[in-house]
Amino acid sequence: MGKLPLIMYRCIFMFLLLCTSCVEQKDTTSIKIDLMATDSDTLYYSSFVDSLSYIPLETKDDCLIREITDAILTNQYIFILDTPQQSVWIYSTKGKFIRSLHHQGNGPGEYINLIQFEYDADNRELLLLDGWNKSILRYSPDDKFIDKTVLDIYPSDFKKTADGYLLSMLGAPDSIGGVYSYSSQNHKSTQLIKRTYNLPCNFNWELMGYDNEITFMAPPFDNIVYSYDKKGALRQQIPFKIYPLPTQSYTEDVSTQHLPDFIRTNYIESSHWLYATYWRAESGLRVFLYNKQNGDLQIGKRLVNDIDRVKYTYMTSSCNHNRFVFGYRKEENTDDNPILQILHLKN
Repeated sequence: MGKLPLIMYRCIFMFLLLCTSCVEQKDTTSIKIDLMATDSDTLYYSSFVDSLSYIPLETKDDCLIREITDAILTNQYIFILDTPQQSVWIYSTKGKFIRSLHHQGNGPGEYINLIQFEYDADNRELLLLDGWNKSILRYSPDDKFIDKTVLDIYPSDFKKTADGYLLSMLGAPDSIGGVYSYSSQNHKSTQLIKRTYNLPCNFNWELMGYDNEITFMAPPFDNIVYSYDKKGALRQQIPFKIYPLPTQSYTEDVSTQHLPDFIRTNYIESSHWLYATYWRAESGLRVFLYNKQNGDLQIGKRLVNDIDRVKYTYMTSSCNHNRFVFGYRKEENTDDNPILQILHLKN
């Protein structure tokens, strides 16, 4: 066989170089995190929180909050979702009670099972997700019903988009579980990403919205953070790879009580920070903090407020303006409404 021309050698060399560079690029883009390599047992507020502020929610007989499922803070209102009472409580930005929205029923302008809500700031409308009737109902903040959109799937969380909604079914079985885009034009949902591993995923929220961004973290073991842009495109935002890797394929239902692998149990994200928690039966809890600006990360076994020692009891998905919103009830008077703890995060 004759010798190959010089130009062919050059082509083969360039092809091999390109293949090698592609493999290396794919490997280096993954952010590898070992949950067993804890920096310390405790992570402290002071490592990522610049300052704290508080908003006591007014306590009156006609606005007794049973449980804060989620909260939305705007320039004019504070909206509190209370799923045990199937209500939305509306407060001023100072925490003064304004009114409640409660329309549980099966008639026009009513919902059977309120499971999540959103605020459309552009149109000044509250959007309420009825999990039973797979529908989204629109109300004005002064409690006037506007209309209802009936969906073609049963989501557990949602966000408003330019042409419809982003819908989450991350807690559904693997056959249908995933994230979908719903078009208001053709009234159909399209699956954007399919969930993997046959494990239960029960979270208060799955989709994050902050500063006009929509993000989510694929559960239960695929921890890549995705973003959904205004043009309706889904892209990888942060390609985490969490270790230890799963030891099983989980093709059948299993109980998390004796789960041998770490499963993500919580996730919140702002423009600068990402917070997640992981749990497995053998090792307990892991708390994970990631600085999106410089890539610094911290791993611990608990999170403690070392700034003023006020203990938080719950978190919400409200993360606009680079802040997390937590909350608590005073131990000396648990009958009072909760107090919102605003974590103003470091830049």
